[in-house]
Amino acid sequence: MADRRTGVGAGPAARKGSTLFARTLGAFLTALTVLLALLAVAVIAGVGVSARSWTASRNRETGAFLQSLVLASYRSRGGLDAEAIAGATLPYLDESTFLFVFDPNGSIVFAWRRGERLDSAGADGGSARNFLRRHAVEAQAVELRDGGRIIGSVAAGVLSFADESAGRGFLETLAIVGSAGAAGSFLLAVAVAFVFSSRLSRHAAGLATGLARLAAGERVVRFEGGGARELDQIGESAGVLQEKLAEEERLRGQWAADVAHDLRTPLAALRSQLEAMTDGVLPVTPDRLQRASTELSRVEALVADLGELSRIESPSMKPVFADVDAGRFLSELCQRFQLDAEKRGIMFACTSDPGLTFNADGHLLHRAATNVLQNAFQHVQDGGRVAVSIMGGGPIAIRIENTGSIPAEEIPLVFDRLHRGEHSRHAPGSGLGLTIARAVMELHGGGIRIANSGTGTVIVEMSLPAARPSSAAP
Repeated sequence: MADRRTGVGAGPAARKGSTLFARTLGAFLTALTVLLALLAVAVIAGVGVSARSWTASRNRETGAFLQSLVLASYRSRGGLDAEAIAGATLPYLDESTFLFVFDPNGSIVFAWRRGERLDSAGADGGSARNFLRRHAVEAQAVELRDGGRIIGSVAAGVLSFADESAGRGFLETLAIVGSAGAAGSFLLAVAVAFVFSSRLSRHAAGLATGLARLAAGERVVRFEGGGARELDQIGESAGVLQEKLAEEERLRGQWAADVAHDLRTPLAALRSQLEAMTDGVLPVTPDRLQRASTELSRVEALVADLGELSRIESPSMKPVFADVDAGRFLSELCQRFQLDAEKRGIMFACTSDPGLTFNADGHLLHRAATNVLQNAFQHVQDGGRVAVSIMGGGPIAIRIENTGSIPAEEIPLVFDRLHRGEHSRHAPGSGLGLTIARAVMELHGGGIRIANSGTGTVIVEMSLPAARPSSAAP
């Protein structure tokens, strides 16, 4: 049953949702819609401002001109006469202009609007008043004076831009062209967004399929590039991950085979000896018991080293860093091998920079250095030389040198799990000592390397981050 709290078993549900194609296309269309809406608002606002500005300018010009004509007819007739006003103004009036002339009492003398003359005394008088109320902003009456005497008032000008036939035609044409342009732009943008989103989602889908095949265990997956840079980087990283997984699987298989072989040999020898002694084929002697004990010790050492390596390489492993005195560390390290060096006539020298301290996990570092030094003593001949030194002045270097050499083809393999060189097939040990040493140094953010010096010695150098002066130690 799926765990509803943790989501275990909810894989198919977790995959529900819109695709990258749908999301990318939706984002494009949303952005395009917003852009077109803003553009439409800007165009409408601009046209409105221009139309109002045009109307105001025409009102001033037309109003002043018609007022002058009304004043001229007044002077020619000696009063405000509708027919005189009509004779003076009709040649200049059209469906876009309006003209209302009032006597001093406010009664309509002459009325013209929307291309027709209205009868101020009949029913048209009501229409004239209604027009004036609807267009109160444009049709504002202005006093008409003759020599400083008010003779009446005039409301004259032009209708709004949209009320004119030419203006209406322009706005209708603008709306049609704008709508067609917006629709065409929208469709073109949708086509471009569709193509772009298809390419992007196809690349992403290819990566997703490749990663799924990789998770399923395939190790020959090809991740295509040539798309977005971020997706290409994901593909490159997935390719590197695939190579590392393949290498780890190869090493794991080889490791399992080597462990089985290293365990099978001593166990088979131990079993044959015990069965022979149990059946009475071989007598039980101290020497045979000692050989059996040796085989058990070898198995025990291998199992212990495997457990230690697994612990050190575990992601949860965290070194406990503290200040380590180089002189004391070296003294404890060398004391362990001093007796073996004396018995075998090996020149054994240990030196370190005075007052040197460094930050490390002393226990783990001691284990790594012990493994390397034990490997040196295992391969140096009696009467040879082994030297250990710790140097500062930048990165800490623990240097172990012993007489002898390593075949060039074996140097890249010495840190591999359970690797045994041609000259150490039957030597004691699990074959994991240098592997453990490398894992410890990597935990410290350092490294380890091995090389032939060219002067008859093998040098192993273990490096740590830079040292601190001894005065900084607590």
